Amino acid sequence: MRVNIAYSVEMDAIPREVCGLLPRGLSQEDLMLQVINDLEEENVDSAIVNIDYLRKEMFEIDQRLADCSAILRGYLKTKYAPPADVNDVQDALSGIEEQLGSMGMEAENDSAS
Repeated sequence: MRVNIAYSVEMDAIPREVCGLLPRGLSQEDLMLQVINDLEEENVDSAIVNIDYLRKEMFEIDQRLADCSAILRGYLKTKYAPPADVNDVQDALSGIEEQLGSMGMEAENDSAS
């Protein structure tokens, strides 16, 4: 069963953290050569076992690479997102307050009628 885990690091440390998550010591080439040798020697049972193992290993690598890619996409999105302008936020809040105030006045007028 696969589960998600979360922990926090400084923004600048994300690329180094992802580097640590990347698969190491890949042996797919060695396994593929073993499958080829098995088939050349007509050892089909061993070839099937090695192919299944290789497929599982490649799936795990694909999952790890997908995780790394998602983390790095989020990192870039956050890093290059335009900073929120305090004045824009204050203007938006003022607009919302005005709308709420006018809605409250309309509600009072409706209930008085």
